[in-house]
Amino acid sequence: MRWICKICSFESEKRLGLLKHYRLKHGNGGRSQSVPCLHTDCPCSFKTFNALQTHLSRHHVEMVTQKEHILDKKEGKTFQYVPILPSLVQVIKENRVSLILYIDDFEAEHTKQFGFQRVLEPLLTDIQSLEKDGLFVPALGKAIKGTVVSVVADNLGAHSVAGFVESFAGSYVCRFCVGERSKFQSDEVRSGSFHQRTKDQHTLHVQTAVSSPDQTNCYGVKKQCAFSEKLEHFHVTSGYPPDVLHDLLEGIVPVELALAFDNLIKKNFSLIELNDAICHFPYKWSLKVPEQEPVWQMLMTLKDIVDFVMSPVHTEESICYLDSIISEHRSRFLDVFPQQKLIPKHHFLEDYPQLIREFGPLAALWTMRFEAKHSFFKKVLLPVDMAQSAKLRIIFGEDVVHKLLLPAGIPSTLQDLTDVLRETFDITGPFTVMYQDMDFDGQFFTLTSIEEVKDKGNLKVVKTEPVILSLTPVDMSVVESPVSPSTEAGSSSECDTILLSSPDESRLSYRSKPWPFKFEIPVFSYDVDLALEAGKHAYENDGKLLNNPKVSSSILEKLAEAIFGFTAYPTGVQILAVAEALVEKYPCLKEPGSFNGLYGWIQRIKYKMGNYRAKLRGRQLAIPELEVNTLKRRCSSKEGSLKGFKRPKKAEVNYLPPLPFGETEETLEKERLDLLKEIKKKNSERAINEKMEKSFAMRRTEVVRDCPAIQDLLERWPSLFCENQIKEEFKRITTMHLERTFLSRLDRYTTKLLEIFRRKGGTAGTKIKPMLDSLNEHHVDGRRDIIIRCLVEYLGESGEELIKDYQDVSQEAVKEDCSNHTMKITVIHPYVAQENQDPVYVSVIIEGTEVLEDCVSVTNACLLLIGVIYAVNLSYPLKLKYTFEVFQKLFLELDILKMSPKVQSLHNKLLA
Repeated sequence: MRWICKICSFESEKRLGLLKHYRLKHGNGGRSQSVPCLHTDCPCSFKTFNALQTHLSRHHVEMVTQKEHILDKKEGKTFQYVPILPSLVQVIKENRVSLILYIDDFEAEHTKQFGFQRVLEPLLTDIQSLEKDGLFVPALGKAIKGTVVSVVADNLGAHSVAGFVESFAGSYVCRFCVGERSKFQSDEVRSGSFHQRTKDQHTLHVQTAVSSPDQTNCYGVKKQCAFSEKLEHFHVTSGYPPDVLHDLLEGIVPVELALAFDNLIKKNFSLIELNDAICHFPYKWSLKVPEQEPVWQMLMTLKDIVDFVMSPVHTEESICYLDSIISEHRSRFLDVFPQQKLIPKHHFLEDYPQLIREFGPLAALWTMRFEAKHSFFKKVLLPVDMAQSAKLRIIFGEDVVHKLLLPAGIPSTLQDLTDVLRETFDITGPFTVMYQDMDFDGQFFTLTSIEEVKDKGNLKVVKTEPVILSLTPVDMSVVESPVSPSTEAGSSSECDTILLSSPDESRLSYRSKPWPFKFEIPVFSYDVDLALEAGKHAYENDGKLLNNPKVSSSILEKLAEAIFGFTAYPTGVQILAVAEALVEKYPCLKEPGSFNGLYGWIQRIKYKMGNYRAKLRGRQLAIPELEVNTLKRRCSSKEGSLKGFKRPKKAEVNYLPPLPFGETEETLEKERLDLLKEIKKKNSERAINEKMEKSFAMRRTEVVRDCPAIQDLLERWPSLFCENQIKEEFKRITTMHLERTFLSRLDRYTTKLLEIFRRKGGTAGTKIKPMLDSLNEHHVDGRRDIIIRCLVEYLGESGEELIKDYQDVSQEAVKEDCSNHTMKITVIHPYVAQENQDPVYVSVIIEGTEVLEDCVSVTNACLLLIGVIYAVNLSYPLKLKYTFEVFQKLFLELDILKMSPKVQSLHNKLLA
């Protein structure tokens, strides 16, 4: 096509050439003559070149032909779209830089009915072609390939397209990490508590969510992302940047400004003064608020955050500084407003430093320009939207009624309506929606169809309590206990009893549960509960704290009873957990003078437990674990010092239980004598176990109070020193399964431990390396033994202090050699293993006496040695204190909240 000048005889092959000709030769347009339109069939002329360019872009653009995409031919659901590749060709041809890539008129319900994969199919097909074949550029003489770099959207839009949950009131609401929403208040992103989403992890989450019909989502993932599924070079974990507009400018900033103004109005100025200052803003700083004011300092850190986030250029130093001021702002916000909960956008903000490293300046990826385009469509669609909007009256109770505005009208499905209710009113837990049926005089019925919801109708929200099933764990040691052939051939009723019967916990004289992972606050009396609910409501309304000595006294009494159900002597960490759980459930009980609102409660609970123990002693109740810790029990006739009269130190749950109901020391002594007879019989495992269970309290009193020698215990309680009874005794003391817990934790940490051992240097690394080189030569038990041996050396302790190896030596010679050892595991290695002979012989020596023989492996001997230490109340050897601390706190998870620095360091590496 030839472009001809309308003023002179100039011709050009390109439109751009004619436009340059007008500028150079006829550039005085507007003074003496107008600039005509470049197209010969257009009579328009203009005074300026800007006006000409606007005219060309509006009226002489070669539009790419729109196409129709059919979603459902039967229902006639279609929409128009503009193909991308022809549009790009047009851009290259006309040397333009502006491009509308995608135009749609599909409705929101189409995405819910057909999914984004169907709706975005034309777009994804074009981008797939662009990825695979590319687009030929004549100026370069080759094809250029491309793909989608990022999808810019607000949080709700990004979650919808990416396949994440669209409700931000659930457990997993962050598309950047897999952190739980309940931990946002206590943990920071920079602490490493929240792991970033990875491609492999996300793929697994998608597969789990899609393959489980009963599971609505997996770690916040509902379905596969349409872009990730179709495009080769795009992934959901790295393709959805955050939106600064909705996170900061329309999220955190207005929330914190409102809280700050509310706080400052009460202290520094009135609401009238604030409104007057806004109306007559002098555009200069005001000295009305002191710079040392905590609220003001919090606002200044927020201002710095906004400045850094909106910066067009970043360096590593500026990103690190942004990370630090975000952490500082979080701390200041929680200090100034301790009663306020962090919103999810606070957590999103903590991800910004790492996201800036991945995406670059976030101000280039926000949705502000898209929001600006809304103004035109709002003017056009405002009358229509107003006509379709709806209002509902939501009833929560007799005195709690809210109005719900639905600008887009009544949701199309019942699930959408419940999501709106949950998000708008921040409803937690399950609930049922009921509608008012005027055919039955306005009575409420359960809502089963969205068709029953009418504009300006009444809905009632009724919270439903979940059904909690209390399941008693099956004692596998009883189920899997060996049964002799004679027993199997006998009456089958006896075997049925073994499988179906369960211990009656109500008849046990000792505790059956360890300290819980999360302490549950007990139910208080009716009047106390009413006072707490009223205080909680007042606290939520105006932040008023509850100060009622009678209520506090009743609370402490109930807490002491609940704590004593787990332990008579709670540690400081356990008392702190109780105080945190109490204040979390009833925030009105916080103390204004305490830095965290807990200090006073910690002290009161501590002293209340002492008073509670004294009260139980005063009642003359037979509770040995209280009696042995008092000086009143001193008796000159008893041998030994008071050093044995100590409270439990190794997280024993049943340290000194009381005697069983209706039993005395005389009756239990008779049981002990019968036990000596039963041990000589064959196939008496059940009778031995029953009598050991019954005499447990008597045996613990003897072990703790009298501290007998091992040899004396072997004579009085020989059945205690067999493998099955060591495990059972450990379970009675700690309520934990010894073998199952120890081996499962050891196997879980094996991979990490091997990595840690291989990185170890120095003398310990020199000793560990040969053992690791022989790892592949052993079976499972052998591998575990090597891990145990390496662990001792890694902790800086000598393996010979725990394990002593002998080569082709008789058992009698080993016993004679170990007669002076306090605690040792001996391993005898024969030169040549004979047929039907174990490759090694492992035994446990305590106080020079072999208490356990033929333990099969070093690992089994270690866990049995731990069981013996608990059963006979021994202390850990000083030269092996770190090894046994790892056995107790990492492999058995007993008293895990309190560790030595060396073990804590190892624990952190295992969890890294």
